[in-house]
Amino acid sequence: MVLSHPKSNVALILLLWAAGLAAAGQFAKVSVTFENLQVIYADQKTYLGFVVSIIGLTGVVFGLTAAQLVNAFGYRRLLVLSLTAGAIISVFQASLPSFELLLISRVLEGFTHLAIVIAAPTLISVLSAQESRSFFMALWSTFFGITYALMALIAPPLIANFGVESVYIFHALYMGLVGILVMICLTPGQVGRARFPSFRQVLARHRAVYTSAHEFAPGLGWLFYTLTFVSVLTILPASLPKATALVLIPLLPIAGIISSLTLGAVLLRYLAATTLAQIGFLLAAMSCLAILAGVSGTWGFLCLFSAMGLIQSASFAAIPQLNSTEQSQALANGAMAQMGTLGNTLGTPLFLGLIAFAGMGALPVALTTIFLCGAFSHYALAQQRRKFPR
Repeated sequence: MVLSHPKSNVALILLLWAAGLAAAGQFAKVSVTFENLQVIYADQKTYLGFVVSIIGLTGVVFGLTAAQLVNAFGYRRLLVLSLTAGAIISVFQASLPSFELLLISRVLEGFTHLAIVIAAPTLISVLSAQESRSFFMALWSTFFGITYALMALIAPPLIANFGVESVYIFHALYMGLVGILVMICLTPGQVGRARFPSFRQVLARHRAVYTSAHEFAPGLGWLFYTLTFVSVLTILPASLPKATALVLIPLLPIAGIISSLTLGAVLLRYLAATTLAQIGFLLAAMSCLAILAGVSGTWGFLCLFSAMGLIQSASFAAIPQLNSTEQSQALANGAMAQMGTLGNTLGTPLFLGLIAFAGMGALPVALTTIFLCGAFSHYALAQQRRKFPR
């Protein structure tokens, strides 16, 4: 049972969104220091891509399980614990430990990331009034883009003045501060507690979610989105002149944020979220084809990330549109976290391997294929929902 919120609790929603920024920072802090890490861990260059992506291993394995446990554990308690633990792990990473210990810390960090990205958007949906829910879910969808844009701006002067460690300390301080604010401002009882499920119930719910065209649809589409977002922002700077990269890389996620909160939010008033996601995927594929045809890479990638902004807002708005209860929304968020972390885990190593084999020219071809798969996945599941409505 959920408390009634006839009006959106904007302050708490923004705080939960800030928790999302902290979670996205767990990926972004490594992406923006990737070139520095290549120097520090020069003997591990072949495996360094996994430092970016291995944080998602936890979500890949435990995403749906966590979604079933989070309600019983308590959303507020889990958020505070995850933000605190994440801050401690970031401080440890600032010591630049051995490569093996760094990888272990990233796996542990994955548990904190997973808890935040399941609990926070579910609470945002609960705290939002019906008429403004799509906008606030679109706002939540920007947490990765805004974090990457901010980190791309903040990291270079931090590294230049205080070393690469300072990026991780900055992230730890921010994460700890948000954790304190969540503990103070978020009162218990926003969502009713449930009993811990049995192992058999967990397995049965996995099967039910994976075969549900309602609970699994946002997550499946999100898989194709996340295969591309982090990996492109991580790999692209090395292929650009330094001056161009310093300007373009922060602008790319900003382009997605703007399209998500403006065009995406407006279109969600008139289109179903899954329809808008399909449009976003098709526009993203067209942008990649334009890059392949010789359109300026700068404009091509700006158009690409603008199209991806539509996918962002539509994907998260689809969760409450397709799932009416808090339990099904939490499970949909769990599936989304699971598929999203799978995409983030595989994306960077996949594209690094592809580029090593076929060169940078293969990048737009691979991106086009992935985006078309995303559009088709939403189309296929929409057909299934028409045949088997709830």
